[in-house]
Amino acid sequence: MNVRSVGLVLALVGLLVVAHPLYLFPHHGENLYHLSAVETVGDTPPGEETIAFEELPPVAQDRFDAGLDGHSGRVWSGEHAAAYDAFAGHEYVAYKGEYYEYQFRSAGVLDGASSILRMVLSTLGVIALVVGIFAGRTGRFRPLTPRRTLWIPVGVFATLVGTEYYDVVVGGAFEPPSYVHLQAMVAAFVAASVVGSAVKRGKTRQALLPVAVLVTAGTVAAVADGQSASAVGRGAFVLAAVAGPWYAIGYGLTARPESASSSVRWEPEPGE
Repeated sequence: MNVRSVGLVLALVGLLVVAHPLYLFPHHGENLYHLSAVETVGDTPPGEETIAFEELPPVAQDRFDAGLDGHSGRVWSGEHAAAYDAFAGHEYVAYKGEYYEYQFRSAGVLDGASSILRMVLSTLGVIALVVGIFAGRTGRFRPLTPRRTLWIPVGVFATLVGTEYYDVVVGGAFEPPSYVHLQAMVAAFVAASVVGSAVKRGKTRQALLPVAVLVTAGTVAAVADGQSASAVGRGAFVLAAVAGPWYAIGYGLTARPESASSSVRWEPEPGE
């Protein structure tokens, strides 16, 4: 396969990975509840918090039947929203002349490790998509330039925000405190790829000057806020450890002007 064909395949793979919320982690951000301990309390109405079995949604009826058999029924707050509302809004179920109480307890939100994995998949998918598109256009294995690399952090930010909205609007997940704060932080780390690309093109001063200003300003602010030198040092180490791989990706996928393939003449971008 030639470089353009490889680029097309890589772009398609990247697009498939970016679209992972459509086929992976269907309950991400939802709260899982367990219906259990279904026991009769007699034939006298126990209170107003009672709902008839016939009024329960089909999923809720299925989970209630499982509870009668001694099993625990799983109810997702998003996918099974109607069942969740029915059980959360009542305490008893009237069924065949008897009244039953039940336990409806939260098992927590599906989040944590899956959130990190989703961010990694989104980031890698965007990188594959951007590199694949420009490899297909230029016919080079190292197709990036500083301006082209900018599409990586921009794409990562847009993908992460879009994924969050998809979870809430389509999946019924709980709305996060912010749709942009964490996503912007991830995109900022990934933006180190732009610095790596610029350094590879010989624009070291232009690339590192804003980074130096930001790091200096952050250090001064941390010290003024009362942070110890060791805490600032640990923060700098974490920053380097997280941003380092993205810097390496930008640097490694950018060709030096003089090393461009002889079959494709290098032309500087406007403004370079």
